[in-house]
Amino acid sequence: MVAALESADLIQRAPDKVNRRILKARLTPKGRRILASCDSAVHGLETLMFTGLGDADLALLRRTLNQCIRNLSSGVDPPARRDRSAPT
Repeated sequence: MVAALESADLIQRAPDKVNRRILKARLTPKGRRILASCDSAVHGLETLMFTGLGDADLALLRRTLNQCIRNLSSGVDPPARRDRSAPT
């Protein structure tokens, strides 16, 4: 992946000044332009996606998604999945 980004002139790699075994990657001007355009596109998508959601809804969504990330990052086997088709 890093080699592909470098080949596309999106990043450049250079040895660390202190530890020459470390290769630091930095965005090139082209990489910064593409990142900026992606940021703009994501902002527009988020604006559309979150239209009609209040602050409390967004806070709950953020907490729920963060818990999902923690669950996926934990490396713990998931408990048996409950039947989501059953009424709650």
